[in-house]
Amino acid sequence: MKAQTNAAGGPHLPVTITFGTDDRPRVTTVYARALYELLTRDGFLLDPATGQCYLPETVEDAAQRTLQAGRRLDELGFSPVITAADSTAASANRPYRPAPSAPSVPVPGQTPGRRVSH
Repeated sequence: MKAQTNAAGGPHLPVTITFGTDDRPRVTTVYARALYELLTRDGFLLDPATGQCYLPETVEDAAQRTLQAGRRLDELGFSPVITAADSTAASANRPYRPAPSAPSVPVPGQTPGRRVSH
């Protein structure tokens, strides 16, 4: 557990969320903390053949649950990027990151929804 606590996310730790032609999300990451969050807190399963996480077919709100998981991973310091599986949809719907939760009080010099690099 201690190693898990110390393995927090960072500013450049990518997590790729891909929505296939069937609108089912597949999440790819190599970071133990991100896998822990997806598997234990969000109900994802791990496909041992591909190394991707997915939600069971019985989950009806898979897109919404995946976006919530992406927001939580973003709050933990990971960089979730959401794309479409086929190239035409990916070019039409450019990859985007889930919007972070807005702070209750705006930070001076910071535009809402935009991160400031240090």
